[in-house]
Amino acid sequence: MSDTIPQINEEQLNAFGVRLFSLFGEHKTDRKAAEERWLQNMRQFRGIYDPEVLALIPSDCSKAYPKLTRKVVIGTTARLMQMLFPQTEKNYGVKTTSLPSLSTEQLQEVLDKLVTAKAEAQQIPLEQVKCTDEEIEKAILAYAKGRAERMELKVDDDLTEMEYITLARKVVFSAVLYNVGLLTGPYNKKIAARTWKKNPFTGKYEAFEVTKFKPLYEFGSLWGHYPDMTAKTLDQQDGAFDRHIMTR
Repeated sequence: MSDTIPQINEEQLNAFGVRLFSLFGEHKTDRKAAEERWLQNMRQFRGIYDPEVLALIPSDCSKAYPKLTRKVVIGTTARLMQMLFPQTEKNYGVKTTSLPSLSTEQLQEVLDKLVTAKAEAQQIPLEQVKCTDEEIEKAILAYAKGRAERMELKVDDDLTEMEYITLARKVVFSAVLYNVGLLTGPYNKKIAARTWKKNPFTGKYEAFEVTKFKPLYEFGSLWGHYPDMTAKTLDQQDGAFDRHIMTR
């Protein structure tokens, strides 16, 4: 491994910074029209008149604002959460295809287990075991189903730990109120996980910790997100900016 310290080209770095600053200015300007709509929606939700409307109301007249929008937004959010994330059943599942594809290592594991099982059942040497294509395909399907079930348990555990229902509620509420909901990710976080291993010398199972990375998603505030408003789809965007307030 080389110990050479990389040299930073200050001229190229400054040019890159100028380009990003200019691009952010374009994104910020292009988002102005959307911001006006978001502000109108927020005022309507909170029961506040727009400034131009408030200026037309005489000082001696009532400025009460019926908060009907708030009731509709909260009700719509609750209804959507009930439909998208029902409490009585899961809204997703992990299943195999009719003809699952395995890696070379996985396929070899399936073949070894199948041959060993048939050899033990027939009490014959491994070299004399014969397997039909139907038996092999059946063993592959069983192996894939087992992997899918374990994957679904893993997904359940990850989603529960990240409190994805709470995240989804925030995204849905933002989508109902502003017509935009952001869920950012996937990120990952380092955790200490438990596992076990059999000691080849003592024959005992020993528990120890390993470092793993868990998936992580976060709710993104649309007020701090500056997308490329000239793009028609997400994959056509020329990048996007997110505002992060750094602590001291």
